[in-house]
Formats: sequence, structure tokens, C-alpha cells
Amino acid sequence: MIYNNIDFTGLVARGDKAINERYRPCTFHEIIGNDKTKKSLAGWMEKGNKRSAALLLHGASGCCKTTTARILAMGLNCEQGDTVNPCCQCPSCKSALAGNAMHITEYNMSALSKKEDADEIVNSMYNSSFTGRNNVYIMDEIQGMSNSSQNLILKILENPPANTYIILATTDPQKILKTVKTRCEQYEFKNPSYDDIKKMLASVVKQEMPEMNIEQRKQILEACKGFGFREILMKLEKFIKGGGTENIEEVFQFDYMNIAKMLIAGNCIEIFNQIKKNENDFDVESSRRLIRAFLINQMEYEMKNGKTDKANALLKAFRLFDRGFYIDPNPLPSFKADIMESCLYINMKI
Repeated sequence: MIYNNIDFTGLVARGDKAINERYRPCTFHEIIGNDKTKKSLAGWMEKGNKRSAALLLHGASGCCKTTTARILAMGLNCEQGDTVNPCCQCPSCKSALAGNAMHITEYNMSALSKKEDADEIVNSMYNSSFTGRNNVYIMDEIQGMSNSSQNLILKILENPPANTYIILATTDPQKILKTVKTRCEQYEFKNPSYDDIKKMLASVVKQEMPEMNIEQRKQILEACKGFGFREILMKLEKFIKGGGTENIEEVFQFDYMNIAKMLIAGNCIEIFNQIKKNENDFDVESSRRLIRAFLINQMEYEMKNGKTDKANALLKAFRLFDRGFYIDPNPLPSFKADIMESCLYINMKI
């Protein structure tokens, strides 16, 4: 249940942006969850000039990796001193929040995956004219880089220019070369827990739609299990814009849960029919995440009941959805292929 008296004070509405942007944390105080990772990164910040210059942040989509990278970049140049809780008021912080800071450069590597792109980025790091306190490069979605592109950044990861920090972020660390990983301090980010989601929703709903009734809050909280914060906020905004009258199951895509349940039963044709109903808006990533959660729970259940053949079949299916998230702009065909193969494993129990 979501109570109005649960209030995460760090979440403050900012301007007229979309909800997921308005409630995007600007300091570690505002990030809900991943407490161990935040504590470790705070320790990294406190090391001063002894800290590693290359970081690798990995975890599921929407669990604050890029947000954390931006906070670290802002904190490394805050006029109040190096901190994971920058003041957000000094000129350096304001330029970072506005997205035009000279000391922070952000790249989406899923769109810059070629060897030539990586070469150009590395050269820009070596030839930077920035003379401020710290120069920070954020390379997001690096699982999109080819092996040859990843090899190009090895040297600069190991020996970057003075006062330069490189923060890599990925949803799929399995696609990152071992030689890249070993040159970075690695930090794992996990999806929000049930309590984390409850805290966040309570605060946002209190400010955005305080008249929402208790039953709706319960349904939304249940529907958000397995999602990252960004997905939750985007779906919540859609519901709020509809005046709170839309069907919660449709807005928050309960269909994904049904797909996960049907997969465990091996009902491939039914899954394809379900996908066809909303194929234009189908969120492959959300569905993959819920399938993984359902499969692991079912595996544990089958093992406890001594059904090792069924558990083994479920494990093989799980492996198909344990390969990370696709960069492919049209991932649905690959997703359908994984569904079909998983159902074959489950039905044949092989």
C-alpha cells in the first residue's frame, strides 16, 4: 500500500519537464535504493587524487546508472568541493544541470559503435582544451561498441590525461571485454526493491495526483514490480495524464506478466497472440525482465519439489533471457525467437 505520509524529500518537481526528468535525482541523497553501491562510490569520491580514473557502472535499464554518472561528474567540479551530493547552485553545477557544462561530455555508444567513432572520441580526450578542475567523459550503452572499438579505448582507460575521469555504463556487462573491465572499478546497480518503489511512488503521487484512491495505489504498486524507476515514472505519467480513469492493467502492461506466466506453461502460440494485440507499443525490455523474474522463481519451486527435469528446462529457457538487452532498434523478431526456443525447452523438458 502507498501512503501519502511516506515522503522521500529529495524528490522535488523541476519545471515543466516530463515526470521522469523532473524527478531525476541530482544528488546521492535523492537516489532511492542501491545503498551499498552509493556508499562505495562515496568512498571512491573521498579518495581524492588517489581514486581510479575509470569506472564501469552496470545494471538493468532505468536503475540510475546514467543518473549516477552525471551526479559524479557534477560533484567532481562542484565549487563546494568533490562530493556525491553537489550543491546544484554554483555556476559549475548549474551548467551541468542545463546540459552545457564544458567539463562533462556524454556519449551514447549504441549510436557510436564504429571503430572510427571510438578513435575520434579517444583523440578528443587527449586533445581536450578544458582547463578546469576535472574533465569527465560519460560513455553510455557501451555494450553497443564492437570489440575493435573497445580495444581502442584500453590505453586511455589505463592511462588517461591528467584530471580526466571516464565513466562507462552498460546494461549488459557480458558484452564488455575482460580487458576493459579489468581497467575499471566496477559498480553494480540493481532494480528497485518493493520498498524502494513504494517510497518513490508515494512521493510522486503525493505531489502529482494526491486524490488518487487507495485501491488504485495498491494496483499500481503491484504492477510496477520488476520495473526500473524510469519505466515506472513514464507509465505513471501516462496514467495521470489520462486523469486516473484509464485501465491500470493496460497502462502498466499487465500483459507482460501474462506472457511470463504463459511462457512457463510453454504456450508459445498464446504468447504470440498476446504480443500481436499491442505489437506497435510492445516493450521487449520490460517483458524480458519480468520473464527472468518469473523463471527464476519457478525454478526454485520446481527444485524444492524435486522436479529437476522441469527445473533444468526452465534454466535453459532462463539462459536465453540472461544474455542482456538488445541494441537492435527492432528487437521483437529476436525476442519471438527466444520465446519459441524457450517453449520448446519447457515442453520437451530437455
